[in-house]
Amino acid sequence: MGKSNTTWQKGQSGNPRGGPKKNRALTAILERAGNQTLDVGGEHISGKRLIARLAWDVATKGEAILPSGRMLVVAAQDWFDVVKWIYTHIDGPVKQSMEVSGPDGGPIQTESKIDLSDDQLDREIAAAIARTSAAAAGATTLSLDDARAAGATDTAG
Repeated sequence: MGKSNTTWQKGQSGNPRGGPKKNRALTAILERAGNQTLDVGGEHISGKRLIARLAWDVATKGEAILPSGRMLVVAAQDWFDVVKWIYTHIDGPVKQSMEVSGPDGGPIQTESKIDLSDDQLDREIAAAIARTSAAAAGATTLSLDDARAAGATDTAG
């Protein structure tokens, strides 16, 4: 069997736009149901607005009158859950923060493993900056003489 001729190129995806979007059945069903207009007590209202109104009634009064006419009274924990749910959907989720500290809340102790004097370290940093500047200016490499001129020392020897 011979090699097949394809338009695929090495390093390129054969499916650049990714796979087809998955049909999220429950989401689509809920979206359609929420968009339907309902007749509630002679008022035409969408399902989404009805849910928002009922949630708001529960949060502000601790009770809500359902479309069937039945009164829904919620327990304290359920009321709190509804309030949290509303705030999450209005303001977004609460931002989590994390404090990182050393033992007993003190600073984190670090230890340097670089065995260079301050002057040697300053020269190494200057050489690295010179190499970066040269690369940004279009040079691909920096010669050892150029690095020494920038203050670097030969640490290989």
